[in-house]
Amino acid sequence: MTTKTGAVISKQSYDSQVQISKNSQGNINSITSSRDGMLSFSRSSNNLIISQYEVSQVSRNVRGEAVPQGAPVKVYSYEWNPVKGAMILTSRSPLRNSARREKLDHTHPFSVLTRLSTRSRSPGNRKLG
Repeated sequence: MTTKTGAVISKQSYDSQVQISKNSQGNINSITSSRDGMLSFSRSSNNLIISQYEVSQVSRNVRGEAVPQGAPVKVYSYEWNPVKGAMILTSRSPLRNSARREKLDHTHPFSVLTRLSTRSRSPGNRKLG
């Protein structure tokens, strides 16, 4: 696969670094990157909450599935606004202090998702799940 910046990443390399977990309806439950940590998604009828965990907070259970440990580094809450026809960011909470300053690598697919989740305006009609 080729990134927006033109970097070429093999599917095998991508698959070994990024794990996407979906529920029985096909919605994304979590995205785990061996390099960037985990984004965990929870939904209700008109809300989306994205919890972000650092790499050190992610472990594997007996089945090899990624499991977050402790409080998330950040939590983003979105709410559906029918008037605007879009998901609107309603809150962004750094739940604990993180001394680690992130340098986004624009060639890495996980950083794109992080940038999308941190925008203060609506993600438009991007399908998140």
